[in-house]
Amino acid sequence: MNVHIASKASLIPGIDVFIPGGNIRNKSGSVIGGDAVKYLHGFTLDRAFLGVSAVSFSKGIGHPNKPEVEVNQAMAQISKKNYIVIDSSKLNKTAPFHMYDLQEIHGFVVDDEFPDDYREFLELHSIDIV
Repeated sequence: MNVHIASKASLIPGIDVFIPGGNIRNKSGSVIGGDAVKYLHGFTLDRAFLGVSAVSFSKGIGHPNKPEVEVNQAMAQISKKNYIVIDSSKLNKTAPFHMYDLQEIHGFVVDDEFPDDYREFLELHSIDIV
């Protein structure tokens, strides 16, 4: 959960925004910590959109902040489908904490510069590209 995104989403008519309590990570605006993880387990989501810092074929999907990984993993557990939101600058990178294998994700929301080798891999594994 990210307070910046939640704030913008709350301005959309017909959208209800729920945000957990916890610590706010200054660098990203993400709500992190055990309280946030516990709060999330009270929900069921149709789709989760998760921001990450690194994607590679060999290491999967990663992030440099362990508490943020834990919240993202909790969101993925309660969601029927999980989407990674990423721009091409995060590809072929690694991060200290592993979040998911590429095949665990249902879709990627990408930019126009998303490379063909990743497109082919995702299509081969029936992972949506948005």
